[in-house]
Amino acid sequence: MYTRHWRALLVAIMAGSALTAQIGGSGSIQGTVSDPTGAVIPGATVTAANVATGVRTTRQTTGAGVYSIAPLPPGDYTVSASADGFQTLVQERVIVDALGIVGLNLTLKVGATTEQVTVSDTPPQLSTADARMGNTMRNEMYTALPLSMSSAGLPRNPLAFIYSQPGVTSTSRWGNFLGGQDFSSDVTWKAWP
Repeated sequence: MYTRHWRALLVAIMAGSALTAQIGGSGSIQGTVSDPTGAVIPGATVTAANVATGVRTTRQTTGAGVYSIAPLPPGDYTVSASADGFQTLVQERVIVDALGIVGLNLTLKVGATTEQVTVSDTPPQLSTADARMGNTMRNEMYTALPLSMSSAGLPRNPLAFIYSQPGVTSTSRWGNFLGGQDFSSDVTWKAWP
């Protein structure tokens, strides 16, 4: 009898953690690894390290030099790529947003793997891997905006902040996104570490 209860408890815990992982709003980093001539590098090792937690996720490039690191919790990442006969490339300040796909193509220079090239500039945030349009409001901006209290004394309504985003107009109570249909909003919440 106790065995059945423990099994039921284990199943409930596992189902809950799987559901949380699906709801969490993970993102990804993907792209190609090539040499200075533009030839792809198959079998290169690409690692994304979360700056806040130190958790590292590693993938190998395919025969076509393509890699995809997913799922990744939203945050700031340092991405490194290495392959035999090439210098190790380290790209800092790669920002992954909830449900976002970061396109990051990496070019390795010929040299020893022990040599390292570090790029500290933030890579451009133009997403060429995903046609969806969206924007993330970081906590710094959210807390800097004035409180908007309702007549009932409720705290600020996060949906009201859509009007601070580019392309949003006020044609209805909920806003109009880039000339689209009214009530076409989608909000994903994820705590930023």
